[in-house]
Amino acid sequence: MTLEKMQSDLQICDFNAQIREVSEQTSSYLEVNYGEDEIGRERILQISYIPMPGDDSTTTQFIKFLVLLPFKAPSDRLMEIAYAITIVNEELALGHFGLSSSGNLSYQYCLALDQDATLEGETLIELVALTEFHQEHFGDYLEGVCEGEVSVYVLKQLIQQTSP
Repeated sequence: MTLEKMQSDLQICDFNAQIREVSEQTSSYLEVNYGEDEIGRERILQISYIPMPGDDSTTTQFIKFLVLLPFKAPSDRLMEIAYAITIVNEELALGHFGLSSSGNLSYQYCLALDQDATLEGETLIELVALTEFHQEHFGDYLEGVCEGEVSVYVLKQLIQQTSP
């Protein structure tokens, strides 16, 4: 499935999806704008193919779904946030959250398909919707920890009490 086909499938379901051309050294990606959160920050999903080094005999294709969260972890609390991420990741049905050494948080999922397989439009739409839910719902818990509003000591119980 091409980025153009993904874009078309998502737009049919009213997702705001645009192809972004980066540079000759960097692959293009599909940007899906989930819209603004409750305080006006955009939440954006990037979908891209992960190029594999080596020859063209690879039998697997990898499609990466990545959301860079619109908030950062305070540099003096990175270990606490990393611990909170491990708690949240245990509750996820798909993908995982990550934390960079500079405090940037992300949510990502990588789909592995046989080289000859096609990602069906319905499956893509389900993955995009599930990614939207995970990054927003569970990302809110992580933002609460980042802001000191949620303690990592009660995080697991809080998630289990409020899970749909």
